[in-house]
Amino acid sequence: LDDVFDLTDDVRHEAAFGFRELLVVDPPKLCQHPFEVAVLVEQRAQQGLVALFEIAALFPEFEETKKWQKQAIDGLVWHIEREINPDGFQFERSIHYHKGDIENYFRVYQLARINNVELPDKYVKQFKKMFHAMVDLAQPNRKLPVLQDDTDKPFAEKNNIDDAMTIG
Repeated sequence: LDDVFDLTDDVRHEAAFGFRELLVVDPPKLCQHPFEVAVLVEQRAQQGLVALFEIAALFPEFEETKKWQKQAIDGLVWHIEREINPDGFQFERSIHYHKGDIENYFRVYQLARINNVELPDKYVKQFKKMFHAMVDLAQPNRKLPVLQDDTDKPFAEKNNIDDAMTIG
């Protein structure tokens, strides 16, 4: 990440030890370091950015919400560019993570539509490609194979995609 962002030790410390408190206690402080703080908390960064977008969309009366909204969108586009392959499939090649990403990106997509917020073309195009990727991988029975660690059912041989496809 040092190649992408010029991160100070202060930002690294906040990311490692205080992201939760930073968001709960002092959200405007996040805007001082655009989305670098969220990116450092890798596994939950995407979900945190979705939450930040939701807060900005649902509480527009706060003067900082436009900054939060831009930060969330910029951060989510950053994730899409790095975590959704050109074919539309999630980079970990796991149906479970792929469907989880669809849920996260869908929440922002829907809130943006409802609130007349324009999302970047890159966001919309890659989000839609995620559904096409599931169609491309689907077996004749409309199920997807188990790939990687994408199921909590021991010895599972298929993944249902009905839930994700109904929103796409």
